[in-house]
Amino acid sequence: MQAIFALCWGAATTAYSPQLTLPAGARHCTHVRMELSSYRKSQFASLRDELAASARDAVASVVAAENGALVLDLARSEATNAELQAELAESKACIAALVSDLALARGDAQAVSRTAESTTRAAEAAAVQLERTAAVLEAEHVARVESEELVASLSARRPQPPSASSNERLRNSFSSYDRDGNGSLDAAELLELFVSLGYDFNRADIESVMSTHDVNNDGVINFEEFSAMFAAMP
Repeated sequence: MQAIFALCWGAATTAYSPQLTLPAGARHCTHVRMELSSYRKSQFASLRDELAASARDAVASVVAAENGALVLDLARSEATNAELQAELAESKACIAALVSDLALARGDAQAVSRTAESTTRAAEAAAVQLERTAAVLEAEHVARVESEELVASLSARRPQPPSASSNERLRNSFSSYDRDGNGSLDAAELLELFVSLGYDFNRADIESVMSTHDVNNDGVINFEEFSAMFAAMP
């Protein structure tokens, strides 16, 4: 701004330098000075006005140039901001798509996990049921084998087998251990009878014998079943 003012001042002083010509004849020195002072005042007033106008124009030009540069920078900033907003919107859209894909993948994973858990539980239940079935079949097989072996070894295990031909003796033996007189022997009574006859039996042996000879499956041995059991012994 100071350089512009100095330039305008130099141009104005050159254009308005006073060119005084004394009037013909001699005048009084005081009159000349007054005229010179008045002339200078008018010239400097005009110079001041011109200088102020030039300074305003120069300042306006500089301000206009600066404003133009600022407007251009602002336009560029707005364009850059618009590009950034577009990129931000695109990034938000990508993030939303990723979140949606993640939610779908999480749902699929949970569905697969639930299916796997259900399949695992079903397989475990089937394995447990299979084990139970195998255990039942094995127990039945063992019971049949033990019953057959027991019946086959009855004669070898009794040191003094009773006379099978004596039905009366069987009846007496049966009645003597029928404590409650209901016409049947339970497992405890039958075990006691076999031990008294010299058989080396235990509770498991008695249960095996009863499972084989309890024809009506009432859990006890009546006299007919008792007689058939001894008749089947070798």
